[in-house]
Amino acid sequence: MPIKNNIRTTKSTAGETLSILSKSEAISVLIFTEHNSIVDHLTGMLNAMYNIRYKIISARILENLCTHCKERVNQPLLLQKVLSEILTTKTKPEAQVSDQERTISVSEEHEGRKHGISLLGDDEEMQCPKHNDKMAHDNASVERVNEDESEMKKMQEALLSLTLVLLGEFNGAERSAPMIPGNGPDGAFLERLKDIVDNYCQCQLTPISISIVKLCGQIAKSVMRGNRCTNDQKKEFVESLSKASETMANLETCVLFTGNDCGMERIGRPLLSDLEEELKDLVA
Repeated sequence: MPIKNNIRTTKSTAGETLSILSKSEAISVLIFTEHNSIVDHLTGMLNAMYNIRYKIISARILENLCTHCKERVNQPLLLQKVLSEILTTKTKPEAQVSDQERTISVSEEHEGRKHGISLLGDDEEMQCPKHNDKMAHDNASVERVNEDESEMKKMQEALLSLTLVLLGEFNGAERSAPMIPGNGPDGAFLERLKDIVDNYCQCQLTPISISIVKLCGQIAKSVMRGNRCTNDQKKEFVESLSKASETMANLETCVLFTGNDCGMERIGRPLLSDLEEELKDLVA
């Protein structure tokens, strides 16, 4: 039986601990010394058969290992796997019920009561328990969907952050840009990044939303420098990021003020407006 994402297991707890410890270079080296096939194992856990929490943990550990022991990692091979996951991963749970659908359901019940008809049945004694059961079930469903969506955001952030490290954003993006193959995939990937940015502009704004959009912008900078996507694709991405910068400006300011006090120092920089200007310079 598959393990639900919101259930903490010994395995997931151990993984989360390792993802924290591996931030240390000494621990990362020790991990490779004790388990030289660790990268292959963690890469395999990015597959769809594993639940979202395991994918998040695996991506975070891989990022730390790539940061501290990059010479021991087959970065081009790992990058292809991560890019594939980003291209195919949905941004929302499939079972998510829209606000409009919930409104329609409530309206139908209200209309039924106006005409003396209950959607819950004619027996008044049975209506209250059934109604309470339905409300409890609906609330549980909404809570489960919210948890799933939160986990999916964390997974997307982890995959994008790992991608940024693999692309060598901090070690010369031009040198590592060829790690994305030619013949067109760069354009498709840039379009995917644009879709992600657009999606988070339409959702409820949270610090993780800003983090994901900024990661998309930083990755796009590496992709656009490679000159293997069309100028129109570049322009469209910059337009989306510009809209995101305007939409998220107030929340970004709050994140900057909270800074290290709330562990958001990584989200604060670079500013979206700065990213926007850098990307504009890459558009012909």
